[in-house]
Amino acid sequence: MDEQAVVIGTFVRLQTLADGTPRVVFDVDCTLTKLAELGLTPGAPVALARIKPEAAQAQARAATIEEAGFGKHYACLYKSGWWHNPRVTGAFNIGDAKPEERADAIKRHVYDAFGVSSLSDIPPGDFAEMCAGLGIRQTLPQAFYAS
Repeated sequence: MDEQAVVIGTFVRLQTLADGTPRVVFDVDCTLTKLAELGLTPGAPVALARIKPEAAQAQARAATIEEAGFGKHYACLYKSGWWHNPRVTGAFNIGDAKPEERADAIKRHVYDAFGVSSLSDIPPGDFAEMCAGLGIRQTLPQAFYAS
């Protein structure tokens, strides 16, 4: 039997090419180095399987348990001005908040959703998933895509 590897990811987009061939795009939850180590390079054969959300969440949490804090990801939100993005304030329904109150208002929503008192307690993937549910994942800084 050939060596097999499992890489967890998220379905992003499906498009149909001119010849009718479907093109499927995924965000995978690992580094390019890890993909190369597994032999997953362009042209390599792959298989797709849908997993239950609970299994995906458990795997993601297990993979991040040993990571030391997530502060660097959330620092990017401040550096990029993410808290003031009109799409973000609209998604959290705080568009009328004063600029100096926006970050705290959004964080209160996030803390309530995750039952935490600090952003650094939330795995970046979980935060990105919440943003995807709100339709604002694409507003996140690149650090959330590299995690």
